[in-house]
Amino acid sequence: FIPYLFYSTCYYLLYYFNTYSFSNLINFVISGESFLWFVRDLILYTFLANIILKCISNNKMVLINVILNILLILFGVARYKSIIYWWGIYLLGAYAGKNYQKFYIVERKIERLVTENTLIIFILILLLFLYSFFMPNFKSINSIYINAYYITFRYMSLIIFWIIVLYFNDKLVVRRFMENSFIY
Repeated sequence: FIPYLFYSTCYYLLYYFNTYSFSNLINFVISGESFLWFVRDLILYTFLANIILKCISNNKMVLINVILNILLILFGVARYKSIIYWWGIYLLGAYAGKNYQKFYIVERKIERLVTENTLIIFILILLLFLYSFFMPNFKSINSIYINAYYITFRYMSLIIFWIIVLYFNDKLVVRRFMENSFIY
């Protein structure tokens, strides 16, 4: 984390000294045109932690935020490297982390179904591979269909990855180095 923070800070300072304008620096940070934009987003989400906590405390607020986020992406308002683009994904992750008990019953049912049928895991991995293999590579074209394809892939891959982790959860032998990972 520290090297990313250091490099990002240096990059922003260099930009600031080249433009000599604090408003230009703020616009640059918000625009997403920086390298290590994902670190910038994580830092900004940390600053917004109280707002995020308030938002994930209400189910309707989470749903409204995610739907609004999807619409902003679909119609090209939120660009890929902007903080708005990833808001829905981060919000759902925070919601799932805070409300883990609500997901526990659903998780156990899915885990029981998946562990009894290995074919489901194979089909999900194949689906994820095929979907990512045939993704369009149009960076300059901002169409609603391409944006919908990418949104579907991002949300679908979260769910599929979650199911795959549930499948391998009991089969995984935890080693000492794994204890500090995000999955364990």
